[in-house]
Order: sequence, then C-alpha cells, then structure tokens
Amino acid sequence: MLAPAAVAVAVLAASAWLAEPRVGYLAGCALATVSAAVALWRFAPAQGRRPLALAVFALAVASVIAVRAQVRLERFSRAPAEVGQQQAAVQRDRLRRGVDDELAALRNVARHARSLPAEPRTAMRQLDDALGDREHRAAIRFHGDTMLAWAGTLHADPAQLTGSSGVVASPFCLTIYVADDSGSMRIVVASLLYAASPADHLTRGFAQRLASGEVSEGFTFAPPTDSAQGDELRYVDGERPLFLARAIIPSEGEVRFRLLERARVRVGIGLLVALLAFFIAISQRGSGVVMIVGGALVVLRTIAIIPFSEFSTRSRLFDASVFFLPAGRAYTSNAAALALTSAAMLLFVLLAKRRIGRRMPRLVAVVLAGSTIATGPFAVRALARGIAPPAEGAAWALWLIWNIPLCLATTALLVLASWAGSNALGPRRGVALWGGPAVALLAAVLAPLVWQAPGQWPQWYTILWALAVAGVVLSRPSNRTLLACATVAALAATTVVWGSASRGRVELAERDVRGLAAPDTYGVRLGDRLASAMQGDELPGTAQGLLERYVTSDLSSSGYPVALVSWHGNTIVAAFGSAPFDVAFDTVGLAAIAAEASQSKVVTTTRASVYGVRVIAVPMRGGAATILVAPRTRLIGSDAYARWLGLASSDNTEPPYSVQVMNDSVAASDSILWRRVRGELHGNWPVLGPS
Repeated sequence: MLAPAAVAVAVLAASAWLAEPRVGYLAGCALATVSAAVALWRFAPAQGRRPLALAVFALAVASVIAVRAQVRLERFSRAPAEVGQQQAAVQRDRLRRGVDDELAALRNVARHARSLPAEPRTAMRQLDDALGDREHRAAIRFHGDTMLAWAGTLHADPAQLTGSSGVVASPFCLTIYVADDSGSMRIVVASLLYAASPADHLTRGFAQRLASGEVSEGFTFAPPTDSAQGDELRYVDGERPLFLARAIIPSEGEVRFRLLERARVRVGIGLLVALLAFFIAISQRGSGVVMIVGGALVVLRTIAIIPFSEFSTRSRLFDASVFFLPAGRAYTSNAAALALTSAAMLLFVLLAKRRIGRRMPRLVAVVLAGSTIATGPFAVRALARGIAPPAEGAAWALWLIWNIPLCLATTALLVLASWAGSNALGPRRGVALWGGPAVALLAAVLAPLVWQAPGQWPQWYTILWALAVAGVVLSRPSNRTLLACATVAALAATTVVWGSASRGRVELAERDVRGLAAPDTYGVRLGDRLASAMQGDELPGTAQGLLERYVTSDLSSSGYPVALVSWHGNTIVAAFGSAPFDVAFDTVGLAAIAAEASQSKVVTTTRASVYGVRVIAVPMRGGAATILVAPRTRLIGSDAYARWLGLASSDNTEPPYSVQVMNDSVAASDSILWRRVRGELHGNWPVLGPS
C-alpha cells in the first residue's frame, strides 16, 4: 500500500503544480516520488511492480522538467531584463552564424552556375537542383541585359539586385543576395531573409526559421545606414554593411506564459503516463476495495485539478469555445476533460463488474437498470448541450472531438446498466443481444429523416432510443456485451452530435440575420481604434500601404469584412478590401471630403444590399482615409485573392449555413420561423437558413 499511496500523492501534487506552479507543490511531488521509489524497492509485491515502476519513472521525469521550469521562472522573475539581454545576445549570434552559412551557400550556387550549359532548359534544371530550396531561394543567370536561366522563387525586384551583395526590401519582404560577375556573364542568387505580415502567412524567411526559445520571438531589421545600438547586430559582408537586426523580447508576462505553457505540456504528458500506470497498478487482482475506491477518487480529483484550458493553444480538444457544459464543472469544461472523465469511469465500471460480478444487490440492480432505460437518452442529450459549432463550420477533426467523449460516456453508462440488468434478470434470462444495436441503428438512420425545424426530434423518437437502451440492459449475459454497448453508444453519440451541431447552425444563422443592420459593438470599437491610429498620419498612396495598415491592426484577426480607401478630395487614390462587398461610394466620398475639410473624424452608415456598413472617415496628411466595417455575415463571401495576400484563415470545411437575398430589405422580427424542405431548413425571413 505504501508505493501506490506515495504515487497517488505525487500525482495530486503534480496536477496541483500544473494548476498553480508553486515550489511547495513541486517539493511535495518530488518527495512523494522518491518515497514511492523507496517503497517500490523495499516493500512492493511483485504483482504490481511494473506499472508502479512506470508511474514512478514518469513522475520523476515530470519532476525534473518542472524543477527546470521553476528555476527558469524564478530566475526570469528576479532579473527579467538581464535574462532578456542574455537571450537576445544568443539570438543575435545565432542570426550571425545563420547569415554566414546562407551567404556561403548562395555563393556556392553562384560558382556552380558559371559552368551551366548554354541550353536554357538544361541550365534551368541544373540550377534548380543546385538551389536546394526552391521556395525561399532564387537564382538568375544574365548575359548582358538578357536573362538566360532562372530557378526558384524570387521575392524582390530583379532590377534592384545590382551590387556584389546586399539586402533589398519589397513592401513585405527582405531579400539577401550575392552576385558573381565574370565578363559579360552575371549570376545572382537570392534568399528570403524576412517576411512581414501578411506575407509571413505564405512563406517565412530563414531568419524566422531559426530556432528560438520562450524568451525571444524573432527580429526587427533596419537599414545599415542607421546608427547601431548596443543591443543590435550590425552585419557586414566583408566591408559591405547589409543590415541591422535586433532580437525581439516580449513582455515579462508573455515570457512567463510561454515558459509555463511549454513546461505544462511536457509535465502533463508525464502525468498522463503516470496516471495510466497508476490505474493499471490498482486494478491488479490483489488490490483491495479500499485501494480501488481510493484510486478512483485520486484519478477523478486529478482530472478536476488539471487546468485543461491552458492547453487550448495546442488543440481544440481543450478549447471551451467548441465544447463546454457548466453543469459538469471541471469534468465537462472541455472535450478533453469529458473524454478523460468518461474513460476513467468506463474503466472503473469494467473493473467493478469484474470484481463484484453477480454479487450486486438485486434491489440496486433493478433501480440502476430501470433508471438507465428511462433517463439514458436524456442524459446523453444533456451532455451534447455543451457542443458549440464554430461560425466557420466543423471539419472532421472537430466531429471526432465531440463524438469520442460522448461515446465513452455513453458506453460507461450502458456497461453499468447492462451489468445491473443481468443481475436483476438472472443469468439465463433476457432478450437477444443484437436487439439493442439493431434498434439503435434504425434510430440513427431515421434521425435526419424525422428531424423537425428548427432543431428537434418528435417526442416518439425518444422511445426508439429507450428501446435500444432496454435491448442492451435487458439482454442475456454474453462475452460480446461490451461490443453491443459500444455500438449503441457510438450510434447515439453520432446522432446527438449531428442534432446539436444542426441546432448550432440554426442559432448561428439567426444571429447572422439579426446582426445585419450594422457591425456589433466589438467591430465598432476596433474600427474606431484603427481610425485613431491613422488620423494625422501620412496618407497611404498604394493598396500595399493600406494592406500594411490593415494587417497591423486588430481588425485583421477579428473576421469583420473591412475596406480601406485613400481619398484626395473626391478622387480615390488607393483601395484595399479584405472581403468583396459593394457600397454607395458617393456617400463614402462625401464623408471623406467632410473629414478632410473639418480635420476631424466623420462617422456615418451606408447600406450594401440588405446589410449596413459603418463608414469612418479620418483626415490624414495629403487627404483622407475611409474605413468601412461590415457585419460578419455569410452574405459577404470571401475574396478570391485573399489567399494570395496571406489573409485567408478559413479551413476547407462545409459552411454551417447559407444565406441568399430574396428582397431589398430584411424586416425586423423577434423570432424566425423555420420549415423543412427536402432535407433543408428554410427561414421565413428573406434569407435561406442552414442547409
């Protein structure tokens, strides 16, 4: 008992450290792990030694990782500026060595290009092979002013590559190059050094691909003509200065978050291994009732303590925005918590069934079997209320994130109920085992056929699932009972997930229609924030300049359709749009003229089709700029060229609903009446609902 008890204490202490990294929790985990190792060596029986040894090893590894992270946190907290300077120096040295290696590689390609054959296709093929990195490097062979061969991807204007080496800038990229001149032959080999947003969504320079830690996050670059500071790298190629670079050190809070995030992931993996090994150890045949019950409580308490939401940046499995059920508290805070809880309950039910068998009291068995048949379908449907489909639609991975936890929870419930049913009926009584899965299959097939608007099934449909549950609960004992329970659970989980996702589509469609008048408060605030940042600055004269202002603002990640237009009087100088929507530009132009004349911000609203667009006009040096923000609606599609601008963020998923304009305006209404037409839902407003 000593070794399992020590492992249990270590597991609880490690989970507490994940929730709140403190030295006390870490010390408790390390001490309990050492105690478990000693007890395992001296007192543990041979039967459960191996899983306990695995648990101790996993906890020891997790403790070492946590100690290292705790030391780094304490060191950074005591002297954040000093640690930041040290890491910045490391990154500058790493960049220097990286540029040295890259220039050496480019010069090797240039020397190889001297001996290329004259035939263009053969020369291009050999040049392409010599580059080694077609996405980030490029090579061009000139004879006088004539281009003879080229290969790779060039991110700069070839006319700017005039020196023997250097760095040239395009609107969103920095390119480093070398040149080899031999008589009338000139070979230029270039490599992408840095890509700024939104170009970094399409490709990344080799400075951005360098290894970095939690304390630093890339570089900022400046021309070599600027004066270098003490914390900047001034890179010189021979006697030719190329650029200045400074390592970016985030804020103290962001660095602490990064240190904790990486440590939590690694410690969490070790804790998960230890938890599984601990469960295997307590489920051995020699384990008593006290050990099994205590182990179950330890596992459930550990699941309740672990902050699963902290891992939401790693996977949507931990994201509360796609699954959250408040009624279950920590056990249903996200899909991962529900999956672990359900898996643990299923394992403990199977363990209890194996240990207790037919010794369950008959009265308890009758109550469990009857209550499961009566409330089982409603319990599964209640768990599915935590499903929240995202506005962009659900891919197959998200369907699995919803399905698997519900399937595990339903299987645990059905195994417990079937065990109780066999004890209530006796060993030789009951219906055929295949009856429950057969009825469940019928109910699953009928689900989309009898589904009613706006997202519910008829009352008699629940009876089918009650019969399916009853078929499993009241079946004769068999070695295939677990398979039958899992089959019914999988069909039930798939059905309720489909129904909940469909109801979520209806809610998204209704929210879309009700918000057509204008962007919501959040969109208004973000538009005003960008207007304040632009007011009084130099007027962007190109679409690239407007794109740069957009991607550096909070609007770029908010999902609102936005258009930026530069005006000089009533003449459009440049325009950029993140999504295709048309407005009356006479109204927009009048707002720009008024803002330029009054030298103050002008706000108005215009209409585009059936939705309203908020127009903010701000005076700038050389004219005025207008910021158009539209509501988030599927009436506005995505720009066909957005992906080429690095703005596309939507996945290849089926849209959750579609809308079509039927009239010129949408009448105000408190509710939308839905009707079903050949497998699709249609609303009574002049838009079509989810389909």
